[in-house]
Amino acid sequence: MIFKGKIKKVIAGMMATYMIVGNMLGVGIGLGQVIAEEIKAPGIVIENQEQAYIPYSNTYSKGTVLQEQIKIGQDSQDGKHMQVDNVTVEVSVPKLNDKTPERVSIIKANTKSTNGKEEQISQNYNKETGLLTIAYNNPEGYNQENETQKDEFEILYIYSETVETKTNTSRKIKAKVEYKTANGNVSSEKEQVINGSVETKNAELTSYQTIKSSAIYKGFMYSNIENNTAYETAYNTTEQLTIRNKDQIETTTINLNAGKYLAKEKETDTDTIIYKASNISEREFNKIYGKNGSIEVYIGETKYASVGYSQAEKEEDRKYETVYYVENAPENKQAGRIEYPEGTTNITIKTSNPQAEGKLKIEQEKAIKSAQDYGVKVENIEAIVELNKITSTKTYKTQEIKKDEKGEVVKDEAGNEVKEEKSETITATSTEAKGNIKLSEPTKQIKTDISNKNLSTLANNKTKVTIKLDDTNSSCKLFGAGQITIKLPNNLSSAKITSAEALYENGIKITSAKIEKGYVVLQVTGKQTSYDIENVSGGVNIVIELELDIEDTVPSHEETMDITYGEVTAKEKLNIVSKSGILVLNKMENYNDKNETVTALDNSIKTLKLDVNKEARKTKQTINILNNYNEDVTGMSIIGRIGAQVNDTTSNFELTFAEAIKTNSKVAKVYYSDNVNAVATDNTWSETCTTKSRAYKIELTEEALKAKELLTIEYALSIPANLEYNKKGYVDTNVTYTYSNMPLTQRTVLLLATEEKDDSILGLNSELQNQVVGTQNENLKLSTLVTAGEKVINENDPVYEGQILRYTTTVENIGNEIINNLQIKTQIENGVYYEVRSTGKEYTVTPEGESKIATEYMTAPVNDLTRESKVFSLNKNEKVTYEYQVLVTENVNDVKSKIQVINTSNNNAVSIEKQLTSAVKQAKLSTILKYAYNEEKEVYSKDKMNMFLKIKSYEEDLKNIKTEIALPEELTMDTYETYGVDNEIKVEQNDDGTVKLTINKLNRNSELNILLICNTKSIDKETVNKDIKVSAITKVGREEYNSNTLIKTINQSETGLSMEINKNFTADETFKENKNLEYSVYLKNNGSLDLNTLKVITQLDKGLTIKELYINGVKTEVSDGSNLETYLKLASKKEITVKYILGLDINEADKEKELEINTSIDSGYTEQLTNKTIVKINKNAEETPDNPDNPENPDTPDNPDNPNPTPENKKFKIEGTAWLDSDKDGKRDEGETLLKDIKVTLINKETGETVKDESGNARTATTDENGKYSFDNLSKGTYLVVFEFDSNKYTVTTYQKEGIENSLNSDATMSNIKIDGNSKLVGVTDYIKLEDADASNIDLGLIENAVFDLSLNKLIDSITVVTVQGNKTTNYKNKNFAKVDLVARYMNDTDVIIKYKFVIKNEGDVTAYVDRLEDNLPSGLEFSSELNKDWYKGSDGNLYTTSLAGIAIEPGKTSETELVLTKKTTEETTGTFKNNAELSKISNLEAIEEKEEAKANNKSSADVVISIKTGSAIMYIGITLGSMAIIAAGAYIIKKKVINKGI
Repeated sequence: MIFKGKIKKVIAGMMATYMIVGNMLGVGIGLGQVIAEEIKAPGIVIENQEQAYIPYSNTYSKGTVLQEQIKIGQDSQDGKHMQVDNVTVEVSVPKLNDKTPERVSIIKANTKSTNGKEEQISQNYNKETGLLTIAYNNPEGYNQENETQKDEFEILYIYSETVETKTNTSRKIKAKVEYKTANGNVSSEKEQVINGSVETKNAELTSYQTIKSSAIYKGFMYSNIENNTAYETAYNTTEQLTIRNKDQIETTTINLNAGKYLAKEKETDTDTIIYKASNISEREFNKIYGKNGSIEVYIGETKYASVGYSQAEKEEDRKYETVYYVENAPENKQAGRIEYPEGTTNITIKTSNPQAEGKLKIEQEKAIKSAQDYGVKVENIEAIVELNKITSTKTYKTQEIKKDEKGEVVKDEAGNEVKEEKSETITATSTEAKGNIKLSEPTKQIKTDISNKNLSTLANNKTKVTIKLDDTNSSCKLFGAGQITIKLPNNLSSAKITSAEALYENGIKITSAKIEKGYVVLQVTGKQTSYDIENVSGGVNIVIELELDIEDTVPSHEETMDITYGEVTAKEKLNIVSKSGILVLNKMENYNDKNETVTALDNSIKTLKLDVNKEARKTKQTINILNNYNEDVTGMSIIGRIGAQVNDTTSNFELTFAEAIKTNSKVAKVYYSDNVNAVATDNTWSETCTTKSRAYKIELTEEALKAKELLTIEYALSIPANLEYNKKGYVDTNVTYTYSNMPLTQRTVLLLATEEKDDSILGLNSELQNQVVGTQNENLKLSTLVTAGEKVINENDPVYEGQILRYTTTVENIGNEIINNLQIKTQIENGVYYEVRSTGKEYTVTPEGESKIATEYMTAPVNDLTRESKVFSLNKNEKVTYEYQVLVTENVNDVKSKIQVINTSNNNAVSIEKQLTSAVKQAKLSTILKYAYNEEKEVYSKDKMNMFLKIKSYEEDLKNIKTEIALPEELTMDTYETYGVDNEIKVEQNDDGTVKLTINKLNRNSELNILLICNTKSIDKETVNKDIKVSAITKVGREEYNSNTLIKTINQSETGLSMEINKNFTADETFKENKNLEYSVYLKNNGSLDLNTLKVITQLDKGLTIKELYINGVKTEVSDGSNLETYLKLASKKEITVKYILGLDINEADKEKELEINTSIDSGYTEQLTNKTIVKINKNAEETPDNPDNPENPDTPDNPDNPNPTPENKKFKIEGTAWLDSDKDGKRDEGETLLKDIKVTLINKETGETVKDESGNARTATTDENGKYSFDNLSKGTYLVVFEFDSNKYTVTTYQKEGIENSLNSDATMSNIKIDGNSKLVGVTDYIKLEDADASNIDLGLIENAVFDLSLNKLIDSITVVTVQGNKTTNYKNKNFAKVDLVARYMNDTDVIIKYKFVIKNEGDVTAYVDRLEDNLPSGLEFSSELNKDWYKGSDGNLYTTSLAGIAIEPGKTSETELVLTKKTTEETTGTFKNNAELSKISNLEAIEEKEEAKANNKSSADVVISIKTGSAIMYIGITLGSMAIIAAGAYIIKKKVINKGI
């Protein structure tokens, strides 16, 4: 021990030196830590139990057998299970009458806990010492992670004396276990004192018992009686023959009876319980009976089979090998397996002389035969009573002196006594045994699965509930009619069933699916009368697809979904997921005529479209603030502003409070301020709300918002009447609070805005801007643009008499304050206003005869010379535009227009004014363009827009007049008509749309009117309307005359409405008898218009009637069975299905062969859709032979009796397509991606196995580049198609979505099924029956799963070194590693400041949030809250920030934050500082879980090495050489002083 101590001291000194040197070199030390670390071996558990005590004695032999079980295992107190290398067990054997056993036999050695093996041990028994040693190892490095599993041994101690009663004495079991570690082996030992437990006889030398049975259920038995089926109930038993002393046994006979029924404690004989097969393990047979042994099986008195070894000739070398076989077993192909004739109820097993003690397991396959009578009521049967009798014997041979009949000794010729051999058979064992195997009642069993168990409160949740009604085995009770209910989550705002289907029906059908009082309710009809034993999908699959919306104010929590069918209920856990942390929902309602609702979430801006020129409105505002943390937040304060400034843009109309604020909190205090920019500490707050209030503040008097608590704030705002275009008003809400000592803020903004219209003045290019006439003062700027048609009239440009001028005036607030109560006033001279005025004529506007007065553009009275705009307000930098048109009077010198901006609240004082004067030239003609109808008649795309071109001459005759009209791209001229003067006119249209007119002559003072009949073209289908401008230029000689500009709005008329007809019959199908038909009209609105007057008209020929009508799955009343008009509303981008159940009554038909279904769609616009579908019938089927000229079918001479044979050997095909359903609508649309390399497998329904080819290989297909697959050469039968794909990436789209044509829908659902014994999550179809025709369009539609994936990259931004010499900052350009060299002489007075950058990138495709970022503060670095306002230090020493919470990171985008750590250096604190960071809490609104493989990039680290800067390399070399010398000296000392002397 002294030497060991010296070694330790020397090594410690060396390591200390090494560590000091390492620190000097800035190198981390690992070796010393490894040496210092002590690895502790687990303890040992020893268990023992005496199992059998058997004293025996007969004329020829006596003795005792004691059977003991010993278990050895690890005692892992810390839960750590170590890999075992070697095990040694020493057993002090029990003594009887102070004598040790003659021999010891181990009949079971299970060392699976150590090496995964059995019977692989070495053993040694020393009779003199009474010690049994068992040793075994683990050469293959097996590591069992099950801490409770132990190695197990069963030991027989065989004594030569009979001891009827055993005296228990103490003895010992000792175990030693060596464990493997990375640094070598460690070991532990244990010695345990044990006492005996069995004292008198409790077993026999041989025994036979059933040790295990598979469960037996009575489902098949009930079905056989109730449904006249013929199911056999198979079950297995494991039976064990135990030989406890081979020397006392020569033969063993076991008589086995399959059993009786136990019913109400009474046994009843039966012949319905039978043996099917016996399986005998070769390993156990060989161990006990050897190569020369045998087991014979008898049925009755006849030997049926024999198990043993035989010499078999090997084909390759004609030599012989020993083969384990079964002799005489009919058609047996498996060694050790005996298959019995049908109806075998009793067997007898006879064994040869055992060569060793041991246990022989016989696996018995048994069955309860199919029967309609089991001799007793099935419901009363409780168990099967098994009977067995075992007899073991040994024959002893002796020589006795022979005696004659008189009893005298017989002698030979030499006089010697004659001896004769005699034998006596002694029965060693003879016992009978009974055993009961329980029969259990079948139960209704349902298995459930939910595709999406994480339901978001902030998104629409699509989930699929699969209910499997198990009818595949005898434990299942068959199902009948009833009701299935699914309890939906609480707090639903909406719920919708999108699909409800039953696959593999087996007598069960769903007749209705609806939602009632928070439950999905499915009505099930029918009754199962058989089992679907080979169903790979686990029974009838009921698949319900749901869309669920949960109220957005519900906090995150767990719920249970109860799924009930009759008396059976399955429960599924649901996670209701809200946004983590504080959730702010800012909702506004009733802000426009459409009664739309908009909600802004957390840090976001939402735009709300206000109506133009409408009455005042009162909105409803609701702000919900939910604390989704699991702890309280403090310092909660809310400040809201109406009419605020956001992003340098100020509200330009007034919002006012219509109602005071209300909250649901008793501890909330509300304050108001007239200052829109008031902050929390201002003294302007009061508790009174007025129309001047522009801000509010809410504080909680108890400060804390409790965990999971909801704070609701409600108020109303007034939106003023007659809002013009380009108005904006902001509602700004700021929520501040403190969480984990960190102040946080979340802001939501609602932008209330009218439609934006480009101001004429604002839309001008720079050249035209210079032509605007303007003036300004310190507050207002007044600008006016004058145009004639497309020509800009500058200040000094003349105009023509009879010309129409357009004045576009803009007023801009260039001051610093809002200006209220402004009005634009115009006054003209030598002109008249040209404007929309009443014609005095009425026109009809409704079918009921309602009429209105028409309006059109015309001139105002000559003395009506002033106009006024509406009163308006202008915020800083805000503009307003006002337009009017003036027709220049004839025979005047100039035309004047005075424009004033007045203040109506200041006696109409003029704020700014400008007068425009244009000289007027005498004109030869004037040109005016005018809409041909009253202004109320709207213009639609793909319609007509007619215009009048009016050309008026003045004082001279004109010739060769040329006019050009530049039509916009949305117009094209169809034809024209002329009115007025009869002149020769030439009209042509260029390719660019320009219409050119040439007028031969026009007499003085005459007027020519040309009606241009134009067609409107399509406009963008995403656009509701579009404004167009038309103007003309007329030339006479060198003079040009510009017309006015005609401005019209083209409204969208193309709905983008599409129609598809789906039906359950084909065009070639001919009906000869009455039948119900399904006929569906699928409509989709692809355009931008809401269709509110959509009409579907369906007309049927006689013989067809409408029995039922469904609108999107909802049953609707039918008024007329043959002609039906259905009125619908179909919003933009929505779809609807009108499904008819039609009754076909051939006898009522008034046509012989074809009936028509005519459907027309009136969209309410210009589009009309029609469809005609033919239903073929054969009304006189029996009277019209297929070949009336030759009834013997001459066209099929090979089979004249059957013209259309379908022989059993006819082959069929199954084919289909796989595609990516990118719009998730359940329909394969044109342009959607076709998927290749999808593996497709075919399963035979009858066998439940994959279909094999001639070579026995599974038939599979792979989709090609067009997504196609096919299986041909298929036999008649029923199949399932299975699609294998990456279930992490894809899920299956809606199964056979209603309203989608069969050739375009998806025919698979997603399910866990068993394929050749392996469970897989796949897409699988319903049963496909091939009987008369091929199966086409068996398709698979896949949807890509949304991916949630955030990555973290921790970077070093910069490092600043602060010394007495000054500061030096090094930028590292965002690297993960940086090295800083410090000057040695300043080491004790240096500060290092490290700035880290965290870059979080959204690698997925859903918006994501970082709720908490965690940084592992390295030892040696310091954190300062002053330098890191957004970070805090947790109680665990780690750093945390929640500053990114509430900031949405869009897919592909990044978010960043920073952390600054510091270090005060000394000479002892250099080294590597590894800083690890982690996204410890992340979330998304869709409640999608991050995949395990994606979680790897949630962590990142950055390393900083701080070292001492040296003057030269000599120092390093010297230190290194010195260190090596010290270590070498230490090694020498160990060798010389310690090893050589002491060891």
